[in-house]
Amino acid sequence: MLKQFLIVFVVGLPFAILYSALEYYLPGTWWPAGIVITLMLLGRVGLYLYRRSKGIHDTWLDS
Repeated sequence: MLKQFLIVFVVGLPFAILYSALEYYLPGTWWPAGIVITLMLLGRVGLYLYRRSKGIHDTWLDS
């Protein structure tokens, strides 16, 4: 449980810093949120495609 928390923290920290920097330079707009969400989605899709190409089963989409 602690290991998962630390992994999420380490992965999420750069996105939080990026959002903070974008919010500083683009205040009062939706651009910072849109850019960060788009990068997170692209990262997830990239990870999915990488794991699929290596033959690693991705349980994230299993229900």
